[in-house]
Amino acid sequence: MFKFICYKYLAMNSNSNNPFEKGLPQDEVETKRNKNNSLLLVLLLIAFVVLGSCFFLFWSNENTVDKPTVVTEDTIPVAKPNSSTEKEEEVTEKPSKSVDSTTIKLYTDKASMEEAKHLWDNNCVPCHRSDGGGSIGPNLTDEYWILGGGFDNIYNTISEGGRRGKGMVPWKDNFTPKERSLLTSYIISLNGTTPEDAKVAEGDIIWHKEM
Repeated sequence: MFKFICYKYLAMNSNSNNPFEKGLPQDEVETKRNKNNSLLLVLLLIAFVVLGSCFFLFWSNENTVDKPTVVTEDTIPVAKPNSSTEKEEEVTEKPSKSVDSTTIKLYTDKASMEEAKHLWDNNCVPCHRSDGGGSIGPNLTDEYWILGGGFDNIYNTISEGGRRGKGMVPWKDNFTPKERSLLTSYIISLNGTTPEDAKVAEGDIIWHKEM
């Protein structure tokens, strides 16, 4: 296109005989050539705009083409462990929650009872008092029981909770089987004692430990 415009410019302004200018006065020839020059400048401007636009589009496409990703150790994604697997590992990492034939039993030795008292003082006192005489919860020193006395009944009440809607919440998710056995043993050790200002007896099931 640029060559064509240049060729037309040379042809129109050549001093050689131009068939379109034959028989025209000199001043009219000059006027015609000036008009041609103006037209040529407009054509040149259009040519430069078109060429510039093409170059700009080409340059933009070159810079927007996706570049290949270089894989390094930092860009390699690391697979995260499955949440269910993590939970299984957490369970296996807590051997204290395992149950064997010697875990759930009545403890009476001094060391176990000291551990049981520590659990009692830190978890059960607000509802049953330190001496077991009862507050929000029932008196655990007399022979009357709402859900039954004895090791099995007491252990089950601690694990599963009291009466629905108004009893003690389940503690099986808070304490291990051994810790629940220790608390059961401690409650049985309180049975038959006579704390001051004990709460009035509740429950219709009668049980007391053998002396």
